[in-house]
Amino acid sequence: MNHKQKITKKLIKQLQNAFVFEEKIVMEFQHRCYGELPGNLNEKELDHVRKILELIMIQSLGHAGIVGDLIIKLYENTAKSL
Repeated sequence: MNHKQKITKKLIKQLQNAFVFEEKIVMEFQHRCYGELPGNLNEKELDHVRKILELIMIQSLGHAGIVGDLIIKLYENTAKSL
């Protein structure tokens, strides 16, 4: 394995770790937020909180998708250069 391949492999691994981290953090965040909600919320308040947390999840998954796309492009470019 040459130097360029080692760097590419290391970069891909770092991006994969970032992807997993992004997914894990968003799930933990949402779980913690739901767990810390006061028990006396009415249905309207709970619906508002749910919408906010869903929006955060969608944005975070969008970020994870960007990282995933970068991983795919790196794999494709690496395969072409071999």
